Amino acid sequence: MRILAGVPQTQACRPLFRYLNILTVLSIYIMDLAIYIYNNQHLYIKNSDVHQFNLRKRGEFNIPFSKLKQIQSPVLMGLRIYNSLPSSVTGYSTEKSFKKKLG
Repeated sequence: MRILAGVPQTQACRPLFRYLNILTVLSIYIMDLAIYIYNNQHLYIKNSDVHQFNLRKRGEFNIPFSKLKQIQSPVLMGLRIYNSLPSSVTGYSTEKSFKKKLG
């Protein structure tokens, strides 16, 4: 990254990613998880399907409760990430518009 930007080795890399408009590996992983959940919404249960109460988070996906921290599958992380996105991002009807707003 430093070679691409032509800066010395002592300079931090994080600002260079922003300057060059390149996503970090973690950012790509998070974006891929959100896109996966968006494309497979029909496979997961929403909170409104679990109970009939009119709660604030009724439009979000239901995340199964687990006491074990070892059970952190990519799907559960994707559901948490997707639930944390604002409704202005998740409300699109096509994958192309969702990706454009996400990225």
